[in-house]
Amino acid sequence: FREFLDGWESSGVKLGFLSASTAQGLRVTLESTLSLLEYVTGTLGFKYLLTARLSQDPIENLFGVLRQMSGCNDHPTPTQFLISTNCLSFQSLARSPSRGNVSEGLLNSLLDPSNSCDLKFVQNKLDDLLDVGQLNEVHEMLSACDALPDHRDLVGAKSDSRVTYYVCGYVARRMLKKTKCGDCAELLLRGDSEGPRPKESSLTNHMDRGGLMYPSQALTELVLKMEDAFTHCFSFNKLKSNSIRDLISCLSINKLNTVGCTQHNVQVTNEVIRFYAITRLHFLVAGENASRQAKRDKMKHLKMRRTT
Repeated sequence: FREFLDGWESSGVKLGFLSASTAQGLRVTLESTLSLLEYVTGTLGFKYLLTARLSQDPIENLFGVLRQMSGCNDHPTPTQFLISTNCLSFQSLARSPSRGNVSEGLLNSLLDPSNSCDLKFVQNKLDDLLDVGQLNEVHEMLSACDALPDHRDLVGAKSDSRVTYYVCGYVARRMLKKTKCGDCAELLLRGDSEGPRPKESSLTNHMDRGGLMYPSQALTELVLKMEDAFTHCFSFNKLKSNSIRDLISCLSINKLNTVGCTQHNVQVTNEVIRFYAITRLHFLVAGENASRQAKRDKMKHLKMRRTT
């Protein structure tokens, strides 16, 4: 093809021939492709080369971003170019991918290493605790040390305490329908003599029109611990048919308090755990199904747009 292009240009018939810049660019593309093909097949041992992968659009996009970083400057200096390149390279390490399995955001531990702990001491201490099976102490030590603080937000979710308090009122309403003990009913709800309501009740106060219930401190602590165990469990475990076993394992690690009178506290607590676990799993499955359906609809619209 290069010989054909040279013969066409030297034939003297200039009518219909490519412009000088186009012909030169075509020759550069051909020479570059042949050089790359010779290098990857001869030196690297490749069997073939996909020429479609040789597009320079990503390079053009990179240079466009670099020019915009210098204040819409079409001719950045070498110093500006190097500074912008280093900033982009570091940002790709400090920012999670937009389509990854974690939430988007900067990893502040890479930007400010001053709050990091003595990793060797922490590792030795954690090994000692794990050897004796002290899982609660392991969690407390990680929280106190604040090791990798922003990684916890990326992999371990945590529910809003105001929403959990609102749901706790619903749990109290359902338990009142099942219990026949007056003392247990009083211990499920917050009494007027307990002082001001906690700050977690702000959402319930806003939504209350006279029919919402305010749970007791013991029931609130129990539901909050179960919610923390639930979110922690499904931050690290995928939803599957036997996910209830994973949830039970997470609940067994936490020290759950009891609710109810001395005679029925075990029965009432077990009923609260059973009802909340089933209800929470129901909403989790509904959310997963809605998310999958939204992805299917999005892919369907993209397919229709490509065909039209």
